[in-house]
Amino acid sequence: MPTFEETLADTDELLGRVSAWRLSPGGWEEVHAQLTLLEDALARGDVPEARLALSRVELAGPSLGPSPISPGDEVPEAAPQVVNQTIERIGAAIASHPETPSDDDR
Repeated sequence: MPTFEETLADTDELLGRVSAWRLSPGGWEEVHAQLTLLEDALARGDVPEARLALSRVELAGPSLGPSPISPGDEVPEAAPQVVNQTIERIGAAIASHPETPSDDDR
């Protein structure tokens, strides 16, 4: 089982990628729901729940293969403000954790 510190590092890495994703509005709703669960799990120090939420965020992200847009499909868009705000809160919590290296140490 990964440690809490490893989970924080994995979260930090994933959040850096999430903000660059382009998803449908429904995709962003799922990402936001999972980020909220992740934020809560991290606040409680619940590593298993945080790892589960991390996996679910990853699964809700863009697919690796080409995804042609068909008529009637929702057009992918950048992260909405509510997702970015959640990412910022989680990032601030990670940065304030005493075991998390600063950007200068990386």
